[in-house]
Amino acid sequence: MFIAVLLPVTNAVADFLSVAATRRFLGAVRKKRPGFAMILVLLGCDLLAGGACLGLLLYLLSAALDAWAALSPATLPIDWRAYWDTAMTDPWQGMALWLMAFTTLLPTLVHVVMGTAAMLSHRSRLNARALAELHEAVARGGPSPADRTAIAKRFIRADLYGFCLVLSAIIAICILVTRPWIG
Repeated sequence: MFIAVLLPVTNAVADFLSVAATRRFLGAVRKKRPGFAMILVLLGCDLLAGGACLGLLLYLLSAALDAWAALSPATLPIDWRAYWDTAMTDPWQGMALWLMAFTTLLPTLVHVVMGTAAMLSHRSRLNARALAELHEAVARGGPSPADRTAIAKRFIRADLYGFCLVLSAIIAICILVTRPWIG
C-alpha cells in the first residue's frame, strides 16, 4: 500500500500543485508582458511556490507515515526518520526521495531556466544586433529571404547564448551543492 498508493498519491498532489503554480506565473507573464523587475519577482515567487510544494510533499509523507505508525505499527513499511537520516548521510540510499523531490521541482526549474535564459538573451548584444539588422532591412523596403535567414540565425544565437549561460550557472551550482556527497 505504501509503494502502490501513498507515495504516488502524495507525489502526484505535490507535482500537480507545482505545475499549476508554474502555469499561473507563466500565464501572468504572457498576458501582462511585465518588465524585467516584475519577471524576476515572478520567478522568485515560482521558486517559493515550488519549495512550498516540496515542503508539502515531505510533510504529507511524514504525516501519513506517522498516522500509519499510530494506527498499525506492525504493518509500517518504513521508519521515515531513519530513512531521512540515511538519505542525508548517503544520498544514493535516498534516491527515491530525491527523485520525488526533483519531479516536484521540475516545472519550477524549467520555468526558471527558460525565463532567465529569455531575459538574458533579450538583453544581450546578440539580440540587439539582430534587431538592428531587422530595422535596417525594414528601412530598405523589407527583408529579403537572405536577410530573414541571417536575422533568424542571430536571434537563435541570442537565445542559445542565454540558455547556455543559465545552464552553465545551474551546472556550477549543482557541482557546489553535490560535491560534499560525491566525495
